[in-house]
Amino acid sequence: MKIEFANTDEQLLKCRAAVLELRPHIGLDAYLEKASLLLSEGAKMIYVDEPGATDSPAIAVFRINYYFYRGKNLYVDDLICLPQQRGKGYAGALLDFMIDYAKQQGCENVHLDSGYQKERYNAHRLYLNKGFHLASHHFVLDLK
Repeated sequence: MKIEFANTDEQLLKCRAAVLELRPHIGLDAYLEKASLLLSEGAKMIYVDEPGATDSPAIAVFRINYYFYRGKNLYVDDLICLPQQRGKGYAGALLDFMIDYAKQQGCENVHLDSGYQKERYNAHRLYLNKGFHLASHHFVLDLK
């Protein structure tokens, strides 16, 4: 399984179907602009590059941060696998890649947030099997 960083427009477009699966509010027309903005602000996007496939079956977005309370860390913004591609090990491979990347970058830990919907239970099982643990509740104040 080949995992690549998405940097060019062509690579970002291979990731579009997966991103829009989880984030449909972005929309087809705005996707490339939003993805480019994300990268310009320090995020990294990785994807599974399947030979001959137009769309990547799975992608992840992450960034390296530093906080007083958790030190240098890798935060997973998004981890998405197309529904018809689930159960093939793509998400686990992307997580392993990010964990290895975090170690190479001298990170102390890896973080991610995940919703409580029942559709996310398989993802939660994956995170727990990879050694993640539930560490906090995440609170949000919407301003718009």
